[in-house]
Amino acid sequence: MTLSEPIMDFYRILLGGFVSKLIVALLFLFIGLIFGKILGRAVHKLLSELDFDSHIEKLGFKQKLTATISTWVSFLIYFLSVYFALMQFGLAGPVFYTLIVLFLIIFAVSAMLTVKEFFPNFFSFIHIKFNHVISVGELVKIENVEGKVEHIGFTKTKIKTRKGDTIFLNNMTISKSPVKKLKK
Repeated sequence: MTLSEPIMDFYRILLGGFVSKLIVALLFLFIGLIFGKILGRAVHKLLSELDFDSHIEKLGFKQKLTATISTWVSFLIYFLSVYFALMQFGLAGPVFYTLIVLFLIIFAVSAMLTVKEFFPNFFSFIHIKFNHVISVGELVKIENVEGKVEHIGFTKTKIKTRKGDTIFLNNMTISKSPVKKLKK
């Protein structure tokens, strides 16, 4: 037995374990990417066949959800494949917890920004509706926007100009600005 044999055994054990873990991790990633893409397309096709968006629209949702749901299904599969690949190296726990904390921070900031904009506009919506500031079908001039009120939503009001352009004004802007009602 030479001096180099124990060193070579050590490298074989070290690299052998690492290489096999690397191969398994890459297989998880490869299979996850393929499976995520296939499952995302299958969910999209299934929801399209069921005419999911039109059923959701009847419930009052205006956003198309078929593409969004299928994309989220794909991302979930991608995330799981990355998680299992990281598990091979013992990194899944720390990376997973870090991602959860980052997600919660981003979610909290998004929620705060949404609430910051939503409530003042919602209370302005209540003011507009109960005080009859404007009504659907009226011709109005608010700031530099002149047109017919088409829809008054919880946060925004849709106005169609005489040129045919559609303008959305925040309800808070309408509440704070002088509103001039025009004759038809």
